[in-house]
Amino acid sequence: MPASLSAIDAISPAFDRAKRQLFQPFRFAYWARMALVALATGEFYSSSGWGGFHFTMPSSRRSPGYVLLGLVQPHWEYLRRYLPVIILAILFLFVLAFLWAYVGSVFRFILFDSVLTDRCAIKEQWRQWSSQGFRFFIWRICFGFGVMAALGVLAGAAILALVATGAIHNPRQHIVLLVLGGILAFLLLTCLIIAAALIALFAKDFVVPVMALENVGIIDGWKRVIALLGAEKKSYVGYVLMKIVLVVGSTIIFGILTLIAVFLLFIPISIVGVGAYFFAKAQGLLWSFPVIAIGIVLAAIVLAGIFYVTAFISAPAMVFFQAYVIDFLGSRYPALGNRIYAPTPPPAPPSFPDAGVMPAS
Repeated sequence: MPASLSAIDAISPAFDRAKRQLFQPFRFAYWARMALVALATGEFYSSSGWGGFHFTMPSSRRSPGYVLLGLVQPHWEYLRRYLPVIILAILFLFVLAFLWAYVGSVFRFILFDSVLTDRCAIKEQWRQWSSQGFRFFIWRICFGFGVMAALGVLAGAAILALVATGAIHNPRQHIVLLVLGGILAFLLLTCLIIAAALIALFAKDFVVPVMALENVGIIDGWKRVIALLGAEKKSYVGYVLMKIVLVVGSTIIFGILTLIAVFLLFIPISIVGVGAYFFAKAQGLLWSFPVIAIGIVLAAIVLAGIFYVTAFISAPAMVFFQAYVIDFLGSRYPALGNRIYAPTPPPAPPSFPDAGVMPAS
């Protein structure tokens, strides 16, 4: 196994590994399956300009104060009519979020295995990694609740401090306290966010490979990773800093490519949508329930297609970053290094006929 690669030295072999898997030769089926992996894990990059939904407030003669009053004091009688639908929608979103988290946890192992072995067989790999993915999913849920609890404690401490000092009732008399408290709260919140981001990064980049290679649980995986971190603190700090730079660069590049692709897709989609609108209007079916239901289903299909195109375009970035993890970690973690730096078997010696045996005439 070669010497440990620095965060900069690991870029070149990771780029070569991604290039071999995606372009030498180009395999459309492999690329398409990796796009599904990108969708499941959320490892796709796009420009934020097209991904958000932009709502424009309708023109109204009512004052802005009336709008704010409507937000503070909503029309409960109107909302009560749709309360069951709202509750079902919220429950559906929660179930969908948990389902995606579970699928993404299993696919995190599939991603590592696919880049390590240069093959992507989703059905087979799902059966192989479902148990480890479930362990990782449980940890992600507990970690998420832990972060939310920490945020709640921070917010609660800030509120209690405001009440105890009387600043919440007489803010003008406690300007200095409010400014200093705000700065302290901001610094604590920033530290919490950075710590949570680092833990999540080390979990998906380092703990997942350890769990996969040694078939251990999340706790044992973290113990091994913490030992690796303690041995080379500066190297892992460099890894984090270099990955930030690489993520920013790849987000810009693939965001531009995605923006162009989505813009080109929106042209035929808009033409079909406008045609369907005028057809439904001419037939008097514009606001009927079947048409609305069909429209929602078609919109969901179109949105899923756009996300898949985004993931397809971003597949090279995802493969590169996973290869970057493999080459960086593999140069200092023997269980992985023995897989990627396994010596090639020597060529078989040439066979010669036995000198003591005369060939048949």
